[in-house]
Amino acid sequence: MGFLLYNPSTKECKKIPDVIQEDQDKLVGFGYADSINDYKIVKIPFNENGVFKVYSLRKDSWVSIRSDFDFGFFAYSSGLASVNGAIHFAPYYFEHPTVIAAFDLVEDKFKTIPPPPDFMLDKFKLGISIGHLSGCPCLLVWTISASTELELWVMKEYGVLGPVP
Repeated sequence: MGFLLYNPSTKECKKIPDVIQEDQDKLVGFGYADSINDYKIVKIPFNENGVFKVYSLRKDSWVSIRSDFDFGFFAYSSGLASVNGAIHFAPYYFEHPTVIAAFDLVEDKFKTIPPPPDFMLDKFKLGISIGHLSGCPCLLVWTISASTELELWVMKEYGVLGPVP
């Protein structure tokens, strides 16, 4: 799969070099890291070998990076959020509660942010979506229980999710 980056303000278009990857992508993210003035594309494949690809616009090249991050998640959220120099997504694991995963665009490393202690652990989660609200990552979860419920959690302090009052 190839990429084209387009800047609507300048009407500039750049074709990103193809990357050789044997597996279909599970997740593709795009974000900007202000501290290094660089845009990056991250490609996570369906395989579970811990190797993913990162493209740097500033360097105009792809690199392969090995990680201990658990890429074996069953599914992931709809939506990604690029906030604070990281691409955020919500992987869903059967073995443990949902977390927010973040790919740090400066360090080229994954990190996880645990859910709050009372994060609907006793309810069946129907859907998870991640986005940003007023410059903060947020997590929207809807459930099926006795009634359909919707919860919105916003990360006002980076790394700590809290409910919206």
